[in-house]
Amino acid sequence: MSVHYRFKSNIGQDTVIFDGLYISVADLKKSIMQQKRIGKSSDFDLQITNAQTKEGEGLKT
Repeated sequence: MSVHYRFKSNIGQDTVIFDGLYISVADLKKSIMQQKRIGKSSDFDLQITNAQTKEGEGLKT
């Protein structure tokens, strides 16, 4: 499976690919940090939004 994401400051989307049917928010955040080479700082929040319906949740991890 995959999750498409983007930062507010970016126009384009990036993708995290993972095995299985689901990924925890903590694992998703960890994967994004590794992919973007953010380092060990976890001082940012994720806002999870369905791109089709625009429904979303603000999640702090």
